[in-house]
Amino acid sequence: MVMAIVESLTKIPLQDPPKEEFSSADLTWTKFGNADHHDEVALIPYDRVDDFINGECSNVLCPTRFHIETTK
Repeated sequence: MVMAIVESLTKIPLQDPPKEEFSSADLTWTKFGNADHHDEVALIPYDRVDDFINGECSNVLCPTRFHIETTK
């Protein structure tokens, strides 16, 4: 099954997994962009970002590290 490419952020569903911590495996990914360039993305509430990072970092088989940066 070929996944359609979504070209508008408003068409990407907001996901809020019920688990306290969650990882990329708990999300449904959407192709976002256009036919020439697209990425797979998932939209989560900003206040759940730490829960996602903690879930990703605790994956025993493939732990992830994040570098968090803010810009103005």
